[in-house]
Amino acid sequence: MELTGQEEAMARGERGEPARLAMQILVKIGEACGAARMVETKRCHAMTSMAPELHQARIDLLEKFVSLDGRYHVPTTLDPASLDLKRWREFKVPAGYAAKAKKLLELNDRLGAIPNYSCVPYQQGLGPRFGEVVSLTESSYVVYANSVLGARANREAQGIVISASITGRVPLYGLRLKENRIGSVLVKFAGIDPGPFKTIDYATIGYYLGARLGHEIPVIDGFKQSVTADQLKIMGASAACKGCVAMYHAVGVTPEATTREEAFAGEKPKETIEIDPNVLKQTREQISTSSGGKLDAVLVGCPHYSIHEIRRLSELLNGKKIHRKVKFFVYTNQETKLLADTMGATRTIESAGAFVSVGTCMTLSPVRYWGFDRIMTDSPKCAYTTPVDIGAEVVFGSIEQCVEAAVRGGA
Repeated sequence: MELTGQEEAMARGERGEPARLAMQILVKIGEACGAARMVETKRCHAMTSMAPELHQARIDLLEKFVSLDGRYHVPTTLDPASLDLKRWREFKVPAGYAAKAKKLLELNDRLGAIPNYSCVPYQQGLGPRFGEVVSLTESSYVVYANSVLGARANREAQGIVISASITGRVPLYGLRLKENRIGSVLVKFAGIDPGPFKTIDYATIGYYLGARLGHEIPVIDGFKQSVTADQLKIMGASAACKGCVAMYHAVGVTPEATTREEAFAGEKPKETIEIDPNVLKQTREQISTSSGGKLDAVLVGCPHYSIHEIRRLSELLNGKKIHRKVKFFVYTNQETKLLADTMGATRTIESAGAFVSVGTCMTLSPVRYWGFDRIMTDSPKCAYTTPVDIGAEVVFGSIEQCVEAAVRGGA
């Protein structure tokens, strides 16, 4: 790789040992990925605040840089933590697990990370602008940043993001290059009008595209302008978890696809696939691992719920009571929780018997200690990870169906 004078100075250790080690990591990554040079990054997002029980390596890596007096020189947000920030004792988090989780938070604080603890920084006022080069972990954030915001992001590991945060540099490869952001597969609708699509439909479409396309970049033609940011969020998260989709285009909706021709850069798609009512039905059934029955819990908010989603849930739960044998967890971030408190939505939700959990999520926090056998969710990402993370069967449905089942006590 060709390095600038400033980058060579960091590689020689002239800006301290943390920058030297970080630059060494970035050079090796860049060479392995065929990058000719590096570029500046001014925003990063790390998953170094989660899963202490599973990833001791995170603690070791952070301790290494902290021991060298490392500091982040780029604003660096954090994914959800491994426990609720305030109610972890109430949520049955074992003391040993909590100690490791708090250790991660302490190490991130010493490095200078922003303690937002959310997978949706762009809904906290911390997202990138169009064309901005960023270094991100968290698959749902990567696909949203690339697709909806038009930022330049790859799916990267913790060591790369930490190194980028310390040096402010990243190798130029992958989706940071314009030629690699061109759509490859055309997605059309047959026998179905996307106009009345609900959130569950977008979630299902994302899951189907992830399973079908792997690393390809789909160009979806047919969405209406009425599609919301939350619907694009859940679709991208579903595509990224089931497959490796890190970017999509929606013609007339996303910024690099004002037309189909722009999305494909004037080229023909390598493949055209059609989504019809049968595809949606079959995919929805595939997301579930259980057809129904008695429920132990309902888990929603993966990715973190926005204030619009919180408000919708409060409307659905208003005047209702969740079945006494069903636990209902809603996951969100600190800023959204504050808004929900102010609007009275938190009070409505918790009066119905649900818990609003802040700064963590069902796939990271130790929900398995509750001993749930069957859960229901409106998130394909949660449904995909739950059998392993929690060890429970999953029923997938809309938020309306989740509320109905929670009140009834069964799906």
